[in-house]
Formats: sequence, C-alpha cells, structure tokens
Amino acid sequence: MLPGEDRDDARLFGASTLPTEELQTLLRYFREGGRQNLQGLLRRLARHAGAEIETPEPRKVPRMAGYGPGKGAIPLHALRDETATGLPIVPVIFYRSALLAADTAPIDGLCEALAARGLSPAPLFVPSLKDKEAATFVREALAQLSPAVIVTTTAFAAGDGETSPLDGVDAPVLQAVIATTRRDAWLGNSRGLGPADLAMHIVLPELDGRVLAGALAFKDAAPKDDALAFTAYTSRPEPDRIDAVADRIASGGGRERRSGRAVVPRVLDLEDALDAILIDRADERLARNVQRFGRERDPRRFQQRLHLHPGDAAHVGDRDVGATGDAR
Repeated sequence: MLPGEDRDDARLFGASTLPTEELQTLLRYFREGGRQNLQGLLRRLARHAGAEIETPEPRKVPRMAGYGPGKGAIPLHALRDETATGLPIVPVIFYRSALLAADTAPIDGLCEALAARGLSPAPLFVPSLKDKEAATFVREALAQLSPAVIVTTTAFAAGDGETSPLDGVDAPVLQAVIATTRRDAWLGNSRGLGPADLAMHIVLPELDGRVLAGALAFKDAAPKDDALAFTAYTSRPEPDRIDAVADRIASGGGRERRSGRAVVPRVLDLEDALDAILIDRADERLARNVQRFGRERDPRRFQQRLHLHPGDAAHVGDRDVGATGDAR
C-alpha cells in the first residue's frame, strides 16, 4: 500500500505485505515521474503479479534542464552545443510537468517552426520560475546562450516586484500561451481564452514586462483508449497559431546588439504594443521590454504616453496582439 501524496506513510507501509525497501522503490517511480518511469512501474507491478519480465530501476528526471524534441531532458551544455552556429538563439521555457506528462507537442511544434524560419530554438524546462533553484538555472542558462529573444510559456508573474529570472539579458521576453481552455470552448467563445487563461497567461505575465506573442495550443480530448475506457485531455497544438507566433518572432525590421551579434527582428509597432498591453508607470520593466520589442519611432511620444496615464491600472485594446485579438 502506497500513499497518494509525496510523503512516506508508516501506517500504510505497516499494512503492506511488501518490504519497506521495495515500497520505496515503487514510490520512486511516481516521484520521478515521466513516461519511462511509469512504464517501469507497471512492469514492476506485473512482476509482483507473477509475470517473468525485466524491470528497470527508477530513472531520475532532472528538476530543470535543457530539452530536445524526441530526446527529452538533456544537460545545458549539450543544449548549448546543439544550437546552430551563427543563428539567433531563442530559448523556449516551459513547465517540467509537460515533460513528465509527455505533453510537449506544442513546444516541439514551436521549435520546428522557429528552426524553419532560420532561428535556433533552445528549449528549457523548469518546475516554476518562482523556484529559487530554477530561477538560478534560468539566469545561468540565458547568460550562456546569449539569446536574441526569449519565449516563455510559464504562467503568472515570475518577478518579486523588482526583478525576474528573465531580466538578466538584453533581449525581449515574449509570452506564448499553452491554454487550459478547451479547444471547443475557445472556438465558441467570442473572447477566445477563458478568464483563468486571460489572467494567468496574459495579465499577470505582463507584470514581468512580457509581451504577448499568441497562443500555441488548447486542451482537447485525445483518442479514447478502449482497453482502459479512458479519454485523456492533452494540449493540442494549433498549427496556424504556432505559425503566427513564429512569424511574430522572426519577421519585421531588425537591429544589432552592441556586440555586433544579430538579433531577432522586432515585430510590434510601438503604438500597437502600448495599446495592446498593460501600462503601469510604476513598473519600468514593462516599459523596457516594450522598448526592446517595439519600433521606437518617436521616443518622446513614448514617454508622453506613459505620463498621460500615470494612474491607469490597464489599457487593453482590440489589436491583433491584445487579449481580445490574438488570445483567440
């Protein structure tokens, strides 16, 4: 008998007929997680039921690492070595839970789309950007990768009111959405995303200064498993949305860093960006990120617009990149 949460339970261990060491091994399959570990768990349970089969030991899954489509978790140095020489590097940050659930199709699709546009994607997974170890890992990874632009699919705001793990390099930070909204609800709703997704993936990330790039995927039913009488819900990639996000990252007029290294072109017009995102005069990080990403046609007008709305909590327009626009 095993506990249903991530802690030992002496009472359940005492009621079990298996040795404590074997119970701890079974728990390790759950605690490490991921497809391979669950397959190993099923084989181990089958052996207890009488099947004569080999069973692998639980496989450790890093809490944070690089990721390779079709490969899974890879060390940061291996990810760095795989980035294409001379191409702009685009880190794509996503949750470890997606890796454990084998639900990385939206990330795989975005990486493929970026590579097709002459960019070098560098996926990274973390348990949370608020996790101190994960925040340190992200800062170190970004320093090593020297990205042209950063894409994150993590929800909420990651900053502590002053800094965010994504602040360490001079690159715009874009928010891509892997929505919890179901696909049929998204299609049938004139507002697109549901309230929770709008809050978690659009409004709160803007407190970190992230600029919305668009949605990549929505929840949808996977084919029913008749043998288990079970239908899983997964993040279904939307190819046209992925293409739209990749186009926003890769198209437009460019600029050069002070080091001379080419960066990904900026996409949004400054006026459109200001109309599409939350403007809080007190949050200078947001203004900096808009300046990084928008074409600074008239810096004086930019400053004027910030001062024209000193107390506004939000100003969300209906432009293509706004909550009522590309949220669909």
